Amino acid sequence: LMRIALETCSTLEDFEALLDSTDITGRESCWNFAIFDTDSRCALYECANYFYTKFTPDDSDRQRGGYIIRANYSLSGGNIFEGRDRFKQAVTITENRLPEGPIDVNFVLKELARDLRNVFDDPYPLPYYGCQEEGPPGYISNFRITISNYYTTSATVIRGAAPGEDRSLATTFAMLGSPSISVAYPLWVKSGTVPVFLSHPDGAPMYNYCLERKNRLYDLDDLIFHLNSKGLADDNGGGIYSYTFPLENWGISETDSLLISWWVLPPQSTEVAMEQLRIANAIFTGFQLETAEYLPDRKSVGNHPTDNLVISNCPNPFNSSTRISISGHESGYPITLRVFDTLGRLVREIDGTSFVNDMFVWEGRDNSGSDVSSGVYYYLIESGANSRLEKMLYLK
Repeated sequence: LMRIALETCSTLEDFEALLDSTDITGRESCWNFAIFDTDSRCALYECANYFYTKFTPDDSDRQRGGYIIRANYSLSGGNIFEGRDRFKQAVTITENRLPEGPIDVNFVLKELARDLRNVFDDPYPLPYYGCQEEGPPGYISNFRITISNYYTTSATVIRGAAPGEDRSLATTFAMLGSPSISVAYPLWVKSGTVPVFLSHPDGAPMYNYCLERKNRLYDLDDLIFHLNSKGLADDNGGGIYSYTFPLENWGISETDSLLISWWVLPPQSTEVAMEQLRIANAIFTGFQLETAEYLPDRKSVGNHPTDNLVISNCPNPFNSSTRISISGHESGYPITLRVFDTLGRLVREIDGTSFVNDMFVWEGRDNSGSDVSSGVYYYLIESGANSRLEKMLYLK
């Protein structure tokens, strides 16, 4: 239903017509759908099998420009269904926020999507020292009683385009994996792609890392739904949040800077794709290494600011082969080269053993040895915690 809506609907009325048509046949599952349309209007639809209820921020019984709040819960479904406590918690958190600061991306990601308050206790600030449901001190019971519960495997915040803004630059902040563990990546439809870290035929690397770290966070064999709060934030400033929060803050800041410049000078889709990949690479590298120490300076694409890493390819454009070279990297670190197309798909990956005198010749072939088509390609060099992203043009 979501795919059909994205392919065929432009307005709230279009989406309602789609729902009307499926009211007749019946929908297999009941879901909430939040919609931004091309007229910068928004609404939430609580959909049962054969009917739906519409909610807007401008409902007549509420102040204009208000908020619609849900948390795996449907008001029109009645109070007996699972999720009511999480819904109440989301409302309380948001109401407490209103006099303190804006309802923005940072707030939704950190305060709402990651919330671990439950019926037993408020564990904040972390680390937690109390006990819940026969668990040892410092462990939070997290079985379907928190907003970010054990079974939550993703979160998304979509910042829609306001009236007068370029609609194609509405921003999705996608968090793949448990919100307690993962980091949100900024994505744009205009890029025409999803970074390889979030989409891969063998499983998204980001999600696979989150699964591995989830085992570290839930480390009690006899109480598998109890979360070790010190794994998120310990007394010494360590834990998962010590690097995920800075990485995410940096990504949001980069996004804000880009949107300001793009509103002044609208970008081409290739520029959006390149910036999206640059930000994703920096976030993923930091997440892999479990550190925010190497976040790049915005003026140097994808690197530690003090790094002397230099890459280039010659000739560029090229029509048979190009020499990709690297210099200024520290010895002792492995080198990896990845070539992506403009859709962000991995075309070629080469490890450092294939470099001769810090140079590799690429003949326009993919990992299977097949010739690629003419066009723009991006190549990413990684060495230790440092990386560079550059563009090249292949002309047959």
